[in-house]
Amino acid sequence: MHHRILRLIAPLLIIATLLAWLAPNRAAGQSATAATFHTYLPLVSGGSGASAAQPAVNDDFTDVTWARTPYTNLAVGQVNGRTVARIRRYAQPTSYYDVTTDSWLPINTTLVADNGSYRNAAGSFRARFSAGGGAPLLSLGRDGEPSLAVTIPGASVPAPIVGTAVITYPAALGAASLVYRSETWGIKEEIVISAAGAPASYDLHISALGLTADRQSDGGYLLRNASGMALWRVPAPVGSD
Repeated sequence: MHHRILRLIAPLLIIATLLAWLAPNRAAGQSATAATFHTYLPLVSGGSGASAAQPAVNDDFTDVTWARTPYTNLAVGQVNGRTVARIRRYAQPTSYYDVTTDSWLPINTTLVADNGSYRNAAGSFRARFSAGGGAPLLSLGRDGEPSLAVTIPGASVPAPIVGTAVITYPAALGAASLVYRSETWGIKEEIVISAAGAPASYDLHISALGLTADRQSDGGYLLRNASGMALWRVPAPVGSD
């Protein structure tokens, strides 16, 4: 019995160390088609001549919550008499760890009205959007970490048009509107030019007290704290017609 327990726990520890490798390397600002991938790994031998484990008809698996990540979910169950680990890998994060409740909760990208502004309903970070006026256009933050604030230099913020997970600031930059999309992995910013002959460049200011901007070879930036840890990524802009 002791040998069986050890054979079960040891592979679990190894699998837990591989979860970061199995998770897709998604940078903020890059979208991906939502998809789920499954991997089944036998943990305990079923004896000589045992057939390879197949997905169970009844989904009777127990989540291993301490090994969970935003991109992966590990569970253990029985398939054809064998103890099997099932790893689900997601192209986009589906949940986040909530310190207050000490549990994993589903991400909700819906924009909700809150104290005179709009914010994402639930996620690993807070995104707050202006309802118009002189407040920052957008602020981003996490508990216990330096926050970011995006402003339009020399201009007030127009009243937005708010959708389920999209907020639009019409003509915020004169000939161009600003569109922000609440995603599971971050916030996507779009500058939408409405007419030919519009300016070729636009300025937005990012205030990041306590953070240092580290320019990358691809033109994007990593924002690092005093310890050098990258907390936010601002990808290089791309254009389309």
